[in-house]
Amino acid sequence: MTRKKKWTIVAAAGTAVVALGLAGWHKLRGCHDAKALQGHLTHKVDRVLDRVDADETQRSKILAMTDRVFDEVVTAHSSSTVTTQELLEQWNSDAPDAERLHELIDQRVAAYRKAAHEIVDGMLEAHATLNAEQRAQIGQIVAKRMRH
Repeated sequence: MTRKKKWTIVAAAGTAVVALGLAGWHKLRGCHDAKALQGHLTHKVDRVLDRVDADETQRSKILAMTDRVFDEVVTAHSSSTVTTQELLEQWNSDAPDAERLHELIDQRVAAYRKAAHEIVDGMLEAHATLNAEQRAQIGQIVAKRMRH
């Protein structure tokens, strides 16, 4: 396998994990039942693991990683309501506190950055857990979905 093809597969797998994380993140915004969303995500990951014939060790590692990443995304998202409320309070104030507003945004960016890094770490963990053939299969699955 050429170096270019390997990097294409790595990029595709990375895109899959990030896309999965971001799709969950997006769905979480409108979902009031994180447990249901986590169940849906676990089901989707399980189906992909079935398609690539993952063994029980691989499956348990990847599902644990998925739960860890999901928890980080939920944590990052959960504080957004408080931030939104405080932003509205500042808006309604006669003298909004610019320093506090910037601090709020910095906190949100830091929380989402941490979650995004957790997604990437999860992708790298999944990449290391799966063999080359499995990674290639997932790359094909992701590439097919990206075309739709």
